[in-house]
Order: sequence, then structure tokens, then C-alpha cells
Amino acid sequence: IPASLEIKPEDPPEVVAKKRKKIKSIKNQAHKAEQADKADEQRSNWHSFVNKKGKRMDKLTRNNHDPLFDPERDHQEMARRYRTPARPRETW
Repeated sequence: IPASLEIKPEDPPEVVAKKRKKIKSIKNQAHKAEQADKADEQRSNWHSFVNKKGKRMDKLTRNNHDPLFDPERDHQEMARRYRTPARPRETW
């Protein structure tokens, strides 16, 4: 905050109100700039996280299937076992 905006005891009430208004706008601009910098940092962190290649993602994309998938297992039987039973239809 500049020294010219410091409120002095001899300032009239109108000048004090104007100075307070200017001080508030300067603080608000500084806060918005700080928030924008923080948002940019978070955005860059997120982009670097998303674009980073890990071992598991490499396996998934390279083989185009889940590495934990077992072809010998009967997956349809398991799906039937854990599927919730169908509710009976209501008749009019």
C-alpha cells in the first residue's frame, strides 16, 4: 500500500472514505492475482500428473486389457453370482 494512502488523523471523513476504498481495491487486486497464480500452479500440477506415464498405465494401454484379467476363469458365472435378482414386474 503506498504511503499516500495512509490514513492520517487530520484527513477529512470524505478523504478517509476514498482512501479506504482505494486500499480495499488494491488488496482485492492482490488477492485475485494470488488466487490466479495458485490456480495456474494447480492446473500445471494436474496436467503433469495426468500426462505422466506410470507402469500400470503403460501395461493397460500397451496390451489393451486389464493385466489382472484371467482368461481361464469363468467371468460370466461370477457376474451371475453377484448380480442382484430381478424384481418382479408389477401388474396392473
